[in-house]
Amino acid sequence: MKDISDEQFRAYFLGRLPEAEAEILEMDCAADAKLTEQAQAVEQELADDYLRRNLSVTDAALFEANYLTTEARRAKLRVAAGLWQIAREEKPESAAAATATNSVWQTIFGGNNLKLVCGGLILLFVCGAIVFYLSNSSIDNRQIAVVKVTNTPIEPANPPIQNPAPETQTPTASTTENTAVPNRETNRNIDAPQKNQTLQKTAPTPKTGGQNQSALAIFTLLPGTLRDEGEQFITVAPLTKNLELRLKLPEDAGNYQIYRAVVKTAEGESVFTSPNSKSTNFTIPAAKLENRTYLIFLEGKNAENEFESVTEYSFRVRR
Repeated sequence: MKDISDEQFRAYFLGRLPEAEAEILEMDCAADAKLTEQAQAVEQELADDYLRRNLSVTDAALFEANYLTTEARRAKLRVAAGLWQIAREEKPESAAAATATNSVWQTIFGGNNLKLVCGGLILLFVCGAIVFYLSNSSIDNRQIAVVKVTNTPIEPANPPIQNPAPETQTPTASTTENTAVPNRETNRNIDAPQKNQTLQKTAPTPKTGGQNQSALAIFTLLPGTLRDEGEQFITVAPLTKNLELRLKLPEDAGNYQIYRAVVKTAEGESVFTSPNSKSTNFTIPAAKLENRTYLIFLEGKNAENEFESVTEYSFRVRR
């Protein structure tokens, strides 16, 4: 296991590491689960320091510019901020409520105040009894009015006819969150591409309504992890919105009716999970991929109707 300090991880998340050192760190994390856990712990500590304003002005600016670049990271920061807000509010409110309650009861029933309260209640009861007696004694039979109630049938009013509102059908978005089970031991370097080789085919879509539609970039990836020789690169054009990744299966891969692919960063952060499909090809929005290294965990559904690891792929994005 390679020894990487917490300060190196903090420099990586803040964007201080040179690109070459950042690539080496990502490769080391992808090959070692303990380094991945250490990176996640440093990432959480860095986010907490940012929320508690423990970072310097320079580090806070680097954190916002280089770390908060994906929606997943911004969502995790919002969750952490909510937990910190709850922790700050619960303790002062509980203490204030307890102090206020004790103060009220001590003021009313403490010391000589208890005698004054009891005397006031007795005096109030006596005054109420006197008023009630005087009120009843001044009423005679001549002051009592007899009220006759005539039951008159009431015709029901015709309710206004309202046109029913048209039903609006709102499609329900069904989101399935899958957790990949990495199995790096089963990956083999089968037909690994040569170093710095880019597999790419770009298929532009036709124009519609006089507007240029963004191109669909198609890439073919061969199985293999970062521990294998060579690394696959894909180049994403500025106007590309979707990438079609075609995953080649190794020769010894089993037969599966259903596949799914999970895309993760080298630090283990899940970026995208493809829908279940009979094919090993899937489409991912180009905006979800940054200029960094990614791993793809391909899984297949077995006879027990459970997903199991098939193989892994690695590639680096260049923009």
